Amino acid sequence: MANRMRTAGRKAPPRKSTAGKKSVYLLGGFALLFLAAYAVIQLDYVTTSRAKAINAPNVILISVDTLRADYVGCYGGKKARTPHIDSLAADGVYFETAVSEVPLTLPAHCSLLTGTYPVTTGVHDNLGYTLADRHLTLAEILRKRGYSTGAFVGAFVLHSKWGLDQGFDTYDDEMKSRPASTGDPIPGLADSPVERRGEEVGRSALRWIGKQGNRSFFCWIHLFDPHDPYEPPEPFLSRYPKDPYAGEVAYADMVVGRILDTLRELQIYERSLIVLVGDHGEGLGEHRELTHGYFLYDSTLLIPLILKLPGTDRFSDRLPSVGGISQLVDVVPTILQVLGIDRPQQVQGTSLLAAILGKGTLENRTAYSETYYPNEFGWSELRAWRTEQHKYILAPRPELYDLLKDPPETHNLVEEAALLASRMKAQLLTFEAKHQDQKAEAEAQTALSAQDLENLRALGYVAGPSRITPSPEVSLPDPKDKVEQYDLISRAMALIARQEYQQALTLLKDMKDRDPHVISVDSMIGQCYLQTGRFRAAQAALSGVVKADPSRLYPKIYLAQTHFQLGELDQAKTLFEQVVQRDSKSFQAFNYLGLIYSDQGQTARALEAFSKAVEIQDDAAAYQMLGYLYTKERRPREAARVLEKTVALEPDNGLARLYLANAYMLLGQRARGEEEYRKALDLDPSLKDRLP
Repeated sequence: MANRMRTAGRKAPPRKSTAGKKSVYLLGGFALLFLAAYAVIQLDYVTTSRAKAINAPNVILISVDTLRADYVGCYGGKKARTPHIDSLAADGVYFETAVSEVPLTLPAHCSLLTGTYPVTTGVHDNLGYTLADRHLTLAEILRKRGYSTGAFVGAFVLHSKWGLDQGFDTYDDEMKSRPASTGDPIPGLADSPVERRGEEVGRSALRWIGKQGNRSFFCWIHLFDPHDPYEPPEPFLSRYPKDPYAGEVAYADMVVGRILDTLRELQIYERSLIVLVGDHGEGLGEHRELTHGYFLYDSTLLIPLILKLPGTDRFSDRLPSVGGISQLVDVVPTILQVLGIDRPQQVQGTSLLAAILGKGTLENRTAYSETYYPNEFGWSELRAWRTEQHKYILAPRPELYDLLKDPPETHNLVEEAALLASRMKAQLLTFEAKHQDQKAEAEAQTALSAQDLENLRALGYVAGPSRITPSPEVSLPDPKDKVEQYDLISRAMALIARQEYQQALTLLKDMKDRDPHVISVDSMIGQCYLQTGRFRAAQAALSGVVKADPSRLYPKIYLAQTHFQLGELDQAKTLFEQVVQRDSKSFQAFNYLGLIYSDQGQTARALEAFSKAVEIQDDAAAYQMLGYLYTKERRPREAARVLEKTVALEPDNGLARLYLANAYMLLGQRARGEEEYRKALDLDPSLKDRLP
């Protein structure tokens, strides 16, 4: 602005009167005063913001995946010892009836971190969905207030690629633990890390917290351990030999204890706002549901929700527990009210602070829950509407339960109390109509790569985006009638995750005999054939899947791989090119295209494909091929650059070091070339015959 003023002054007409000059000088003086005042205001704003960031309470959000409320001591649970979680509740309050919006990890956390329902976020499942940028997260709100923001997650299902990293300065989703594996016969389907132990997550989070100094921070810590498969480490495995889920819960509690103890040691426990919450529960065989996501019974919907306010006082003069209904969407508005931050208009939950302080109640509240996961198998979605006494489940055969008289939900009252059922159904549909965002539904759906699918299946999840068609009436098969088939699919998924493909095929063929129309089963059968080298059989299964639903990219990737393995490169190339036209982030497709183009002598296209592949994912093999092709094209500088990345990722890769030695020689760097050549021979003496 000052420069523009000076330019305007230079261009002023030379014959201005003295009065005119005085006016210009006066205006310029006012402008300078304005700029000075603006600078002071800005400095004051920044200083105030920083002061707030230093003096404001810390916010620590701990979400424990798959944690049933009735396995926590303060909720009356006796199957697992949870002394540390209980101690947090003793310093704060716990909410007696906290209800998850979705019994699935990603959509539940989207509601937790945005304060909005899944019908608004558009995220309905763990697979094939991403939280759109236009949704406002708690991290974004707090970062604008000067907070440092860090997230530390325990599983690939909450990877930053699914959109929950919005607003976080640090988003630690690096998985170092790996699932059990018996090998990886097909290139491009690597045995990727998909989860990590709570202790590792906790250590990373506490290292970050320790670096924050006096600046206030928001830290989200996600512990995945209670999720299936239940494999608690010792001594918890020995303590709970007949209930390994309880062992996982007790282990997670131990991790929570270490986090809380460290906060006390750092002398920041007292002045921190701490929230501990589950994202959903676990079936454990109730209603014939072994895990979660399939039904909407309380075994998978009721979660612990515990909150400790900042300050040194305990709740001796307040309620140790809060009755009434609360949900995940209530966490964001509660945190904001505690911090004195205005609630953004898009936040849909309700602050629980008045109830915490005993100045209000949560009576007469309702709760919405949904699962569209059964859609993936061609079966009906389920939606539920809950009051303190009743729950109505909208299904092909609707259900109504009196939760006070029948907590296990075994006696369906829908015919006996038809009027009540009709009224609750109307309330549910009105709620959906009010909150549903059609634009968000389209924005949220994301193409899955084959590797994404492999990673998510290793965590026990099937397939891709559900077909969201909410309506008053549902005509697809009722999930209650398909629970045996779902059990077969779940068991087959577990076998595929362990790469026990032949055993999985046996179950999947049984499932196909029972219900031949489930596309996901055909896709899984094709995958099993592919991984066991029966490429023609894989083609037969996968061709049907691609024809029935061309929008699914991962079966197309599998089908392309069968053609590649059989040397049918033109067919493979056509399919992989179709994939990258729709998914510009498909590492597998670009990597395979690089191999095909290289084999067909199209070096320039191969270089382009491999370059795009390594932009998406650091992969040693792709870097190595790039280095080889750059050398072939007499571009040694570029060859050396990418081959250095290869050996950084794989220090024991003798062939890559041989290629790197060749690149250095071509660059005239003889000493470096000879050094790499010696390293290559030390790793693999047979490379001597390939002296550059």
